[in-house]
Amino acid sequence: MKVARLAGTILVVAVLLASWGCKKKETVEVVEPEAPKIEEFPIEDVAEFNYVCVEMTGGYDNHGSAISKLVQAIKDQEIETKGPMFGIYYNSPKDTTPAMLKWEVGFPAIVDPAAELQPPLVVKTWTFTKVVSTVYKGPYQGTEETYKKMFEFIASRSDIVPVGPTLERFLDENPDLVEPDDLQTEVWVPVKEPEPEPAATTEEKEGTGEAAPAEEKPAEEPAAVPEEEPEEKPAKGKGKKTK
Repeated sequence: MKVARLAGTILVVAVLLASWGCKKKETVEVVEPEAPKIEEFPIEDVAEFNYVCVEMTGGYDNHGSAISKLVQAIKDQEIETKGPMFGIYYNSPKDTTPAMLKWEVGFPAIVDPAAELQPPLVVKTWTFTKVVSTVYKGPYQGTEETYKKMFEFIASRSDIVPVGPTLERFLDENPDLVEPDDLQTEVWVPVKEPEPEPAATTEEKEGTGEAAPAEEKPAEEPAAVPEEEPEEKPAKGKGKKTK
């Protein structure tokens, strides 16, 4: 009898556990993961400016030597600068080997763009007048995450597309006296309005299955009824007279 009762009790408990498990499964809600929020950045208008710079090809670990050349050359050639030093970067280490990276360091300067400077200085003009901008705080080599967020923001917009090299303005007058975590860098990503899409040709519309608009046919004029004329003999030395 005890065995029978024990077996019955186990059966009842198993049924209750199964029932509870089913109810628990029924109450589980599936929560869809939220899409990551895209950070917003200001879009600013900036003025064109002339600058002097030292052009570089190679890894970013050469910044120190490039800046030394820049500062010494500006001093030797007595060029008047106006504004913080900056770097301009023409490609990305994500898809370019260090040996092929193109960049430059420079200063805005009061100088004629046609002036012939002594090497290693080159005079150029910044011509991009609309930029997505932000101020990054931290070590100079830590801007990667900031760039990622900025380009995600640009990709989410339909009214702008990136164009031209990126620029970093080093806002601290003497970075050697500033802790790395407190360094401030203003980042510019030049942008412009997207080009309008060209109108589809007749061939392109046929390829997509879209019916091209029918060409309007000019109304046909009724044929003129020739007036009856007396028959003439052809003149000598000439062909038939046409009516």
